[in-house]
Amino acid sequence: MQMGRPGHRSRRGWTIVFVSVIAVLLLALSGAPTRTAGATTPSLPGPLSSTPGESWSVGFLESSSLASVTDIDSGLSLPGAVAQGPTPTASMTILVAFPLSDSNGLGRFLTALSNPVSPQYHHYLTQAEFDAAYGGAAGPYQSAVRYFEAQGVSRLTTAADRLTITFRATPTQVDAIFHTQIDSFTLGGRSYYAPTTPARLPAPLASAISAVEGLSSYSQYLLHSLGGRSGPIHSLPPSRAQPTGPSASGYLAPVADGGAQFEYGPDFQVAYDELSL
Repeated sequence: MQMGRPGHRSRRGWTIVFVSVIAVLLLALSGAPTRTAGATTPSLPGPLSSTPGESWSVGFLESSSLASVTDIDSGLSLPGAVAQGPTPTASMTILVAFPLSDSNGLGRFLTALSNPVSPQYHHYLTQAEFDAAYGGAAGPYQSAVRYFEAQGVSRLTTAADRLTITFRATPTQVDAIFHTQIDSFTLGGRSYYAPTTPARLPAPLASAISAVEGLSSYSQYLLHSLGGRSGPIHSLPPSRAQPTGPSASGYLAPVADGGAQFEYGPDFQVAYDELSL
């Protein structure tokens, strides 16, 4: 039996090692995922984990310039509203919302989920898988938690999907946090509170937040107006302007004849058990 030459075997071994190293480098540069022996990867249509995102200290945020944030309440600068001075409201519930980390990927996944010819058809995700794949970026979210806690708010509640933060604050605290003033207003014989200027936060934080809710009670003003009282919702037909009354659970029942009904972000979080209590 003829034996191979030692030098030839050595050169062949080094060639295999060299090719292996080049293959790993090419995978890394192309962004392709690598797997280790025995590891398993969930079959998800989106990223396996949300992008960590940049994280900021409280001191850095407090020294940053300010930028406007989207306030989804509609109580700011309403025609005909008369300012009555700072609101006497003792406490306000504020909700801060963050964007999904991969909204386009979620749209594709939802489409595939209901497509019978898709491999993802009816392959539902667990809550943990959804949070990992599409939840908000961890860095900005944790930065916001630290920032609001440092402002002295109470009952701060986080969500496992990193999409919302809720907290309680006095109007004075809200004024300082959002760099505005919460005043009382009267309109059509009814009162509500709202900011006098657009809400602002430190620019890095403002850029990471999709919207803020709770700076105004104007939605409650509208809700009471639907009960047959005079108010700004005068274009609804009378048959649609009358709520059917409280339901057995104590919540406001749907408006008759397919009319309007208000739903709030925290209602959906409770319904889908997203609160990390």
